[in-house]
Amino acid sequence: MKWKKKGSWPMDSGVKLFVAFVLGVIPFFIDNYFNFIVLACYLLLITLWFGAKLREMMKSMTIYMFIIIIPYIFGLLMASLVSTFVQNDISSIYSAYDDVALRLVQLFLLWYATSLYFHSTATEDVVATFDKVLSPLKRVGLPVTDFLKVVMCVIKELKALGPGVKKSFSESMKHISEQSSWKDKIKGISYILVSFIVNSFERLDEVEEYVKQVETKDLFTYKCKISKSDALLLMSFIMLIGSVIFLEIHSL
Repeated sequence: MKWKKKGSWPMDSGVKLFVAFVLGVIPFFIDNYFNFIVLACYLLLITLWFGAKLREMMKSMTIYMFIIIIPYIFGLLMASLVSTFVQNDISSIYSAYDDVALRLVQLFLLWYATSLYFHSTATEDVVATFDKVLSPLKRVGLPVTDFLKVVMCVIKELKALGPGVKKSFSESMKHISEQSSWKDKIKGISYILVSFIVNSFERLDEVEEYVKQVETKDLFTYKCKISKSDALLLMSFIMLIGSVIFLEIHSL
């Protein structure tokens, strides 16, 4: 596949998807806590190897915290509160903390591995890889390629509209901030949102026409090509799997 990111090694998006998928699933099948440290170190290594931006990965971890960790903690606090009122044995809740922490770590590694793949792979390569991976669904009559074609067209349109929409939104918000009344601010924001939605619907015809005219091969295409960096990645990955299995066997 194309070498999109400066400073990263050219890697096949299919190989990266395979590695990311296995790294995300492995945590749910291991018991040795040291293996989690090994996996975390390996994920950090391939983050630099894949050329992913650490800033983007930090944003992803922040999203994980708000979506997963905070609801988990809130649930535990509520369970503790309820057990206090009903005078149940609270030790049953505290005894589950280790399991909760383990589950959070497992979900985090899955989240991180998935985010790493998407943040380090060009959009057209991701779509092309999924088109290849989902090939069995095509054989049963599902229009996978047509669906991915529409997705890719929408993404391209959004990228084209992005700078203009951002500039227009910033100018409108600047004008609103100069108004003194909260009522006027709310009205202004509502007007901006309505205008954005209306403009989006007006662009649907253009997107539909674009989908009809463009060829799938012009949007995305996948050809597996194993490079030296892919071979090196697979070798390191096999060594990692061997180490994980070794530690699991000797921890029994």
